Amino acid sequence: MEAEYYEFLLSFLDEDENQLPSVSSSYHLLWKLHHTEFRYSAMMDRNRDMDGREWRNRYGGELPPAFLKRPASVLEVLLGLADRMAFELDDEDGIAQFFWEMLDNLGINFTDYEFAEGIATDRQVDKTLHRWMSRQYDDYGRGGIFPLQFVPEFDGSNEFQNQNRLELWYQMQLYLAENYDI
Repeated sequence: MEAEYYEFLLSFLDEDENQLPSVSSSYHLLWKLHHTEFRYSAMMDRNRDMDGREWRNRYGGELPPAFLKRPASVLEVLLGLADRMAFELDDEDGIAQFFWEMLDNLGINFTDYEFAEGIATDRQVDKTLHRWMSRQYDDYGRGGIFPLQFVPEFDGSNEFQNQNRLELWYQMQLYLAENYDI
């Protein structure tokens, strides 16, 4: 049952197999993201966990009760954020481009070839995910999924000056405002 659910999640990333990244070329990384539990320290990021778990409700098949109670996986959370980005941008092309963009921002958009050749390692991915979920990135979000070139000031307030203290929702909003026409 869980294998079918995993394939359901991957179906949202379907794209041209000749274009990298693709599901078929990044299966190891995607499997790892699916088996890594999302952890959060900013209380409002609980909403991102809930967005991730929402994929379980979208799935039409049955899942074991114990699975339904688990926290969201990193894969589910990133898909949830990609879905929110596509919605905010009114993008009808799907969520794949935003998902891969967040992996690029983390610096872990590795293919199976890179894992097989030792260019990428599970330990490297684990460390990067830990750094992101522990909010060990800089004030501009570099090292996270939503890095900024400039941190805006609002009426002299420094409320948004430190990205690693800002909930993911607001990080996403600032990132979209800086990188897309919204």
